[in-house]
Amino acid sequence: MRALNHCGVWITEAAISGVPMIPLFIFVTSFIAHEGEFTYVLPFVLFYAFNKMGEFTLGMFGEVNNPYRLAQISAWIVIVGALVCWFGHLSIICYDIAGVLIGFGSSIFGTMYRTVKSELLKAGTFPYPHANLMGFALMTVFSFAILAAQGRLETIIISVYIIMAVIALLTLQSFDLSDTMKNRSLFQPHTGDMRYGIPALLMLLIAFFVRLFKQTAGAADIIIVMVLVAIILVVVNQCKRYLPAQAFNYHGMYYNEVLIMVVLFNVFYYIASNNIPGVLIINGLQFLGQFLAMLGASALIRKLGSHNIPRLITLAMIIALIVFAIPNTITDCIAVFAIGFLSQTGDAMVSGTFRHQSQLTDVDQALSSQKTIGTGIVAGQTILVIVLAMVSLAVLHNDALAMSAYAFHISINHVDTAFMITRWICSAIIAIQGIIMAIRNHGTGIAEPRVLGTQSR
Repeated sequence: MRALNHCGVWITEAAISGVPMIPLFIFVTSFIAHEGEFTYVLPFVLFYAFNKMGEFTLGMFGEVNNPYRLAQISAWIVIVGALVCWFGHLSIICYDIAGVLIGFGSSIFGTMYRTVKSELLKAGTFPYPHANLMGFALMTVFSFAILAAQGRLETIIISVYIIMAVIALLTLQSFDLSDTMKNRSLFQPHTGDMRYGIPALLMLLIAFFVRLFKQTAGAADIIIVMVLVAIILVVVNQCKRYLPAQAFNYHGMYYNEVLIMVVLFNVFYYIASNNIPGVLIINGLQFLGQFLAMLGASALIRKLGSHNIPRLITLAMIIALIVFAIPNTITDCIAVFAIGFLSQTGDAMVSGTFRHQSQLTDVDQALSSQKTIGTGIVAGQTILVIVLAMVSLAVLHNDALAMSAYAFHISINHVDTAFMITRWICSAIIAIQGIIMAIRNHGTGIAEPRVLGTQSR
């Protein structure tokens, strides 16, 4: 029985580390199977949009009081979404519904599960050492198997995902929690405020339009995307009273911004070049870098001690971006491996700063981490998509042509030039951003996160 419990925890950790990777494979597989019909882009868009807004919505209902029950509810939402997805071959609406349910449910489940896990670790009742490492390793193997299928085995992928979601729910229910922890109300009474939904709505809009733009939008939509980005930056930074008491760390956002930009660029470029082995190698090196960081990040942070860790990681990221700017398979591999390692190390550092914030509860610490990572992911995608579209318009005289090479696996003249210029511009933009952050960070210790919305509830 103990061995089964260990396997259940490992699979649950794999499912969490695989968000949003497995659903991405499902929807991309259906897109390829239907020969690139644009109607099959919408499930992909809906999934990513709702996956980035789930953690932003909870403040509308109040301060989370029972992460265990919320994890249960969100797990059921994911399971229902995966079951609906099973019938996607009958009607496209099933994929659309599945995208919403899986995206929203998975965005909440991971955070709530980690909060429950944190409470169990404090109580000494989580006897599963290195569970996250084992889960990450399982997810890596599964991802390679899916990538090797190259757009096939959709039914098998969905089946495995349903099984993983059910195991995650059963594993959660097997945890040794007190009746008080299980039965308390979902939210603290009188702590909700509909104004907290403003950032959630803005995040939904930007994620939706960025994902839609990647496949279907035209030049006019660039303006929409840029305006939405500006609105989010202004409202979220100026209207802090609309945010629950959580923290935000700009360094943590930056690490994930760099990671998603570099990885997505390589996926686009190698698929457009019909180099599937290149996609496999790039993803494998990213996972390897992150896995090694999970093994040694804590020791590295302790060894550096009083040194300015955020500044060092940021400077290392800038060097990796310079290497990435050299258009070569070897430099791509080196850059992706290094950035995978650095981003995971940076995430570990940021999570540590959140845990030391006495103003934050366990669930707010977890939500703060998710929001920081999610914002970085959206920022990195936004920069890449807009630059690629503008370069495509300038070089290929069509803003969507470079993306078409990726979406439809077609050969287009001068597309390599468009990707090369995009690589240089994106590297320069994000490297300059990192230089500004490094110059402004004059401290000698680990940077404290910016605590938002700390007003009395």
